[in-house]
Amino acid sequence: MTNLDSSGGYREFIAGFRDGGEVSLTMNFTKTGFDDMNTDFESDSSVNYQIVLPDTGNTTFDFAAYVTSLGMSVPTDDKVTASVTLKITGQVTMSS
Repeated sequence: MTNLDSSGGYREFIAGFRDGGEVSLTMNFTKTGFDDMNTDFESDSSVNYQIVLPDTGNTTFDFAAYVTSLGMSVPTDDKVTASVTLKITGQVTMSS
């Protein structure tokens, strides 16, 4: 919304839509967990997720998201892991 009357020569902006961002997770691989995430990845619908933090209040984050990437790592000398990226759609709700 910058115009020639903007004070001090600074650009001015109008707030637009908020973007909930993405969440990237690395998890111990289990076939069931990977299959569940793959089902969500193949879906055209958002899925409700909840992240529970290990703090004293058990803070939780609830949100709907799409799985935008799913992969796995199979090292020869460590545990097998799965990685997933969730694209948040809508508002994130935090509670404790």
